[in-house]
Order: sequence, then structure tokens, then C-alpha cells
Amino acid sequence: MLKIIRNEPILARYKPLLCYLKQRVLDRLISSTSKKVAFNTLAQAATKFIFLVMALLVTALVTRSLGRAGYGDYSLARNFMLFFTLAIDFGLNAIIVRAIVHGKSATQRYFENLISLRLLISVLFILFGIALLPLFPYSTTTKWGMAIALLILIPWGLCGSVGTVFQVNLRYDLSAISIILGEAVTLVLIFLGALRGWGLLFFIGAGLIGYVIMTIAHFLLANRFGVSFSLGRDWKLWRLLLLAALPLGLMLIFSQINAKADLFLLSLLPLPAKFSLNSSETVGVYSLAYLIFKNAIAFPTFFMNAFFPIMVADHKEDWARFTRRLRKAILFLLGISVLGVGIGLVLAPRIIRIIAGGGFDHSIVALRILLLGLPLFYLSSPLQWFLVTVGRERVLPLIYGAAAAVNIFLNLIFIPKFSYQASAVIVLAVEGLILALLAVFSWRSLIIQRNK
Repeated sequence: MLKIIRNEPILARYKPLLCYLKQRVLDRLISSTSKKVAFNTLAQAATKFIFLVMALLVTALVTRSLGRAGYGDYSLARNFMLFFTLAIDFGLNAIIVRAIVHGKSATQRYFENLISLRLLISVLFILFGIALLPLFPYSTTTKWGMAIALLILIPWGLCGSVGTVFQVNLRYDLSAISIILGEAVTLVLIFLGALRGWGLLFFIGAGLIGYVIMTIAHFLLANRFGVSFSLGRDWKLWRLLLLAALPLGLMLIFSQINAKADLFLLSLLPLPAKFSLNSSETVGVYSLAYLIFKNAIAFPTFFMNAFFPIMVADHKEDWARFTRRLRKAILFLLGISVLGVGIGLVLAPRIIRIIAGGGFDHSIVALRILLLGLPLFYLSSPLQWFLVTVGRERVLPLIYGAAAAVNIFLNLIFIPKFSYQASAVIVLAVEGLILALLAVFSWRSLIIQRNK
């Protein structure tokens, strides 16, 4: 058998047939748009799954090492940094991707100027964040943790910049390598820190080191696409990019307020005594539930990241194909979200207890409430990117700004009465408002596009 397989004349006889099959079947399969979207969505989902497993192991180590209140302080420090991440993103990735899709020859120019712009914005927000620290009534250790966490903004911004290269080339599988590597380094360091009892500041520093490793790997892998690390100084392009990204940037800032305001208000507002939790413990139980929920709503982001370049091309070339694919995407995401609600409600107690052990039963209630909102988040994502694709992104800051104001107002009223449970319900109410407004503006935009 081995002799037959290795017989070169026999292989040469079937070579034309193999070439034909490759050209007619394999190449078509690989070049299929749906296959590309599926592959890149699955690559991101698989990355997120591995990342989630590692992140949950990190959470398990931190919760068991620091306890409920200590985990609350850890969450405050991490979320204080995360509060600035979308402001640093500022919608620049979407603008760069849209520009490169229309002209790949300018990739290096856009790339190097995006890096410089992100570095500048990151440093400014680090300084701004440090200046805010004396205003908070937190412990000195927690404030130091916040300061260390803020340094993550630099590698985070650089990773996001390199991500545009992977997105345009539909190669999220490559970014998966560096993401997993960085989180693996963080996990190993936190495991050692938990064994030695090195505490809060070491755990946050471990996350910083992991992001640095991730960034280095990102740049090494991006070299294969003909881009290299360099700093651009095209001030005119910076201004054009910032102006173009302004609607998306404001939307992301308001979106981040929606995602983080409740956590900080829980740490600052008076809480009802009936829950028997102080502010740090309340932040701890709510943060754990929201961490799991945040990962549950990540799938539509992966899907739309892979689908967005396709949407841009379809909108430019074929309106009927554009709307047909968008409808299929919406129905697909709706089906996945409904399935997720059913599975999540059943498994919520087991998930919480596996991750954090005892003392986090309040997180089960919060997680179940949050999971009811999965369909809202899954439907908001394609409508949001539909508006970006058709050039109506200017309405997004209005939608998310109104939602942020409602979010803060409702939390200020109901947190002192219902604690973290109020915050979880408000997440659903505000996302419902966002979805309704996105649907209204999307429908109007659809009518306008049809009449052109």
C-alpha cells in the first residue's frame, strides 16, 4: 500500500484530476463569502472560548485568594481601566477598515498613523485617569491597583491597531495565537501569585505583562501582510480620521458608560441593608455575573467583525445581496441568542459555583437577570453596523448618549433600594431602548437607500 501511494508515476497520472478538483471545488469553497465569515467568526469564537476558560481560571484563583471583598477591589481596578478602552478605540478601527477595503495600497500609511494616534490617546487617558484617583473614596491599595491597570491601555491600543490588519485580511485565526499566548502568561503569573499570596497589586501587574506579550506577538504575526511597526506623523490624516470617527467614538464612549456606570455607582451609593453586603462585596458579586454575561454577548461582536468588510463590499456592489445577507445574519444571531438564554438560565448556578466557589450566590440572581437580555444585545449589533455601512453613523451618539443618561438616572434612583438587582434589570431596560431606537433609524435608512 505504501509503495502504491509513493509511486510517482501513479501520482503524476492523477495530477490533472487533482488540480481540477482543487480549482473547481476547494478554491471555490475557500473563496466563498459565507465560508470566510463562518471561518473568521469561529476563529474568534474559539479564541474567545479558550480565552474565557483561561479568564475564568484567573477569576477562580483571584476570588479564592482575595475573597468576595478583595475580588470587588480587583474588579474596580480592572474596570476603571476598561472604562477608557472604548474611548481609545474611538471608532478608528471601523474607519480604517472601511478605508483599506476601498484601497489596500494605503494600508501601511493608515496603519502607522493609527499606531501613533492610539499611543498619544492612550497616554493622555492614562494621565487623566491618574488625575482622577484622588477623587475616589477607595483604599490606597485599590488606587495603586487602578494606576497599574491604566498602563494596560498602551498595549491594548496597540493590539487594537494591529487588529485592523487581521480584520481586513479576514485572518482572525492569527490574532488568536497572540491573544491566547498573552492570557496564558497572565494565568501562569496569577497562579504563582496565588500560591505565594502576593495579593491584589501583583494580580493586576500580571495582566499588564500578559498584554505586553500579546502586543509583541500581534506585531510579529502582522508582518506577513506587508505591514511593519513605524510611527506616522501625517497630522492632516489624523484630523480626518478623528473627524470621520467622531460619531462612532462618541457612541463607544456612551456605550462604555452604559456598561460600567452601574459598577462604579454600586461602589459609591448607599446600599440597602437587606442584602447584607458592603460596597466591595456588592461590586464583587455583580462583577462576577457581568463578567460571564459580557462573554456571552461577545459572539455577535465576533460575527460582525468578520461580516463588516463583506457588508461594505456588498453595499458598494449589490444592494439586493447586501440586504439579503443582512437579513440572514439577523435571523442567525436571534436564533443563537434564544438558545443561549435557555442554556444560561439552567446552568447559571453551576457556572457561578464552579468559577468562584462559595459566597457568590447573589451572583446567580444577577446572572439570570442579565441573560434575559441576550436577544436584545444580539439584535443591536447588526443594526448598529448596518447604520455604519450606509453612512448613518451620526445617529449612533444620539442613541447611545440618550441610553447612557437613562442608565445613570435609573441607577441613581434604584440602587439604594434594590442594590445590584436594580442594576441588572436596568441593563435590560436600557438595551431595549437602544434596540428600539436602532430599529427606527435603520428602517428610515433602509427606505432612503431603496428610493435612491
